[in-house]
Amino acid sequence: DYAALSYVWGNQTSRRKIIVNGHEMHVTSNLEGALRALRNQSDFEGKFRLWVNAICINQKDEEERNR
Repeated sequence: DYAALSYVWGNQTSRRKIIVNGHEMHVTSNLEGALRALRNQSDFEGKFRLWVNAICINQKDEEERNR
């Protein structure tokens, strides 16, 4: 099962560095905060995979974003 998280809210220019599966990436500060909050929620432990478009879809590739 998957849980989805919207990322199009907040200041798009305020970016934070996170590590996903050993890879550094920059996301909005609101998304970073949401991911940190979810990390500490027992509701998600081993039950769901989290889908976040900002992470799962190459945002620099217009064709991929539009699929």
